[in-house]
Amino acid sequence: MVFGCSTIAIAMKGMYAYEYTYPLLCMKNNDAFLYKNLTAYDQILFVRAFQTALEHFGKESCWCLTKMNNAGFKGFTTSKKTKLMYKGHDARPLILGMTGRNYSEENPIIVKRSECKSQYCLNPAHYYWGTRKDVAYENAKTSEKSIDIDLITKLRTESSSGVSSRKLSKHYRLPYHSVRRICSGETYENAEDKEDQYNEEKIWANLSDVCINLMRAHPNEAKNFR
Repeated sequence: MVFGCSTIAIAMKGMYAYEYTYPLLCMKNNDAFLYKNLTAYDQILFVRAFQTALEHFGKESCWCLTKMNNAGFKGFTTSKKTKLMYKGHDARPLILGMTGRNYSEENPIIVKRSECKSQYCLNPAHYYWGTRKDVAYENAKTSEKSIDIDLITKLRTESSSGVSSRKLSKHYRLPYHSVRRICSGETYENAEDKEDQYNEEKIWANLSDVCINLMRAHPNEAKNFR
């Protein structure tokens, strides 16, 4: 089932670049949604927020909750300077967990994609689990819009054939320090290997499944939002 506004609405009627250390979030059998100190009602509120955001913003936009007074975002706060909070907890691992993406030792850091314009964004497609190199990659894309995976590959290929970083920076009109770091492998290494983390079709499908499973798990709480 593909996730959309109607999916959440029907389910409710029928029944729901930053660093983060080891999360409290736990996904059981990739279906249940468990979070320390969050009640069943809190979980359904979280689901409701996705329905509200889809209706208000659409999939393609940043779901920035700054100065949002909509009741559909109850429980969310923007008092922290670098991240969205929910019921006193970092909301980002919850957002990722809702789409079946969880903490691992190989990818222990929550990364915000360069396309995202707000640190208070709720859109699950704007985050993924990665490394410090992924953070550097996204930061570079933000400040140097012309850098992408194809260009990184070209720079490294030409550098390995003997072309100097200074010559490459002039040819591609990029800052010398960025070219040097790319060619030396100091940053961006393995940044392109994140298809499982930001495959948007998979993200929205997983979100749909998790929301529906949560509402089925908590039918009494979900009734309040029919």
